[in-house]
Amino acid sequence: MGIAQKLARLDGAARPSLSAMVPTAVFAALYSAARHPMLRLLSRERVVVQPPIHSVEYAGLRFRNDLGNAAGFDKDGELLALNYQMGAGFAVVGTVLIEPHNGNSFGPFPINPWTPLTYSHGALNSLGLPNVGVDVVVRNIARFKADYKPVDFPIGVSIMGHPAHEGEKKLQGTVECLRRVLPFADFVEINESCPNVHDDSADLSDRLRKLVDARNSYFALSGRYVPLFVKLGTFGDVEHMVRFMTEHVDGLVGVNTQKNYDELRTKLDPRDVKMFNYYTKAHGGGVSGAPIGDFAFEQIESAAREIKAQRSHLKLIHVGGIRTQKDIARSRQLGDVVPLREWYTGMMEAMTLSFENVYDVVR
Repeated sequence: MGIAQKLARLDGAARPSLSAMVPTAVFAALYSAARHPMLRLLSRERVVVQPPIHSVEYAGLRFRNDLGNAAGFDKDGELLALNYQMGAGFAVVGTVLIEPHNGNSFGPFPINPWTPLTYSHGALNSLGLPNVGVDVVVRNIARFKADYKPVDFPIGVSIMGHPAHEGEKKLQGTVECLRRVLPFADFVEINESCPNVHDDSADLSDRLRKLVDARNSYFALSGRYVPLFVKLGTFGDVEHMVRFMTEHVDGLVGVNTQKNYDELRTKLDPRDVKMFNYYTKAHGGGVSGAPIGDFAFEQIESAAREIKAQRSHLKLIHVGGIRTQKDIARSRQLGDVVPLREWYTGMMEAMTLSFENVYDVVR
């Protein structure tokens, strides 16, 4: 057992006592500061497991199972080997930006704000899209593929406009980012949902049209079709949204973290409310994990129903609050229109118990 596994288990055992004993600001600072070093340790961890099989085929791709990590966990493509070895059916890298970005800071400190909601099986983050930039990311993906030659393990890449750019520069940077990831990605998620940065670039229709044109140009040159998905925070007017997206892309990902704090507060274990109130006041941020599970399912169920009604070609990737076998079974009941599922907070919680059994939930 490597040091990252030992630390993860120690964290799982100690977190309840720590959250009760340590002031909320200190607790949040500790977890924010520990996040990046822990990810570095995870990138060096090696696990050998027999992956559970629940195979899915989509767009000529074969996924050895239908659950993989969501964008945000492996922002730079350094954890692909870990995810592959733990039994993931696929992985999403990013969100990837055209240039490096430090993200948001925890007050005066050069660390990105993040904290678990210990008793609610959730988390709060206002990371602000830290990323090493697209050129480093694609090298990491290429290195993983060369070293591991993964089988039935598609790699998705999440992209978005750079938070420090505006207007046409931001749009062109997003398009160029897509062009650079296309030779390395099996599918791409266009992140239109991050609650921790402001996106004031071009109109969505214009933005999607330019991204689709770039994908189609790559397809014409290479003969390799890369599906484009759009990740949304909510589906809003689902009838209009499905009709609009059907004209542009291959599918949708829903949902991202949520910020409707008054409603989300009612979903928490009472022991987490003090932390929630402190963090959202100090850092804002989005809520992930179990507190948004029902909302995410309702959104994806509504979209699936509307896609069927409109006989749209769109496919859905379900993310938000997935952490148990019951969650997976409930999602699978939505049928072929929802072939894939992603998790992040639930996966991190599972890692505090056993790296070897993380993906047993897909059985």
